[in-house]
Amino acid sequence: MKTTPMITLEELEKRLQKTEQKLLSKLEKIEKLFYFKNCITEQNFFDNQDLCQLFNISKATLQRYRSMGLLKYQKIGKKIFYTQENIQEFIHKNNKKIEL
Repeated sequence: MKTTPMITLEELEKRLQKTEQKLLSKLEKIEKLFYFKNCITEQNFFDNQDLCQLFNISKATLQRYRSMGLLKYQKIGKKIFYTQENIQEFIHKNNKKIEL
């Protein structure tokens, strides 16, 4: 018959603390994802790739628009997003009038 090695109360507490830290870390990630998904469902968000394709511009041009304050954006984590409202405002303010 195999015997299971006994662990001390101190070692058990350390293991529980490590497990608790891992669980708290995972919970924090889940909360961030939940917040992120709620933000996206409440508004139409577009990322850099979407806008580059929409306006047929490079990422550098898009960065320049942001740096110059021409295009408002939101940063969620490390990713940049633009709302439909931000995009419409940018178009209205920067639309060149065509003279016939």
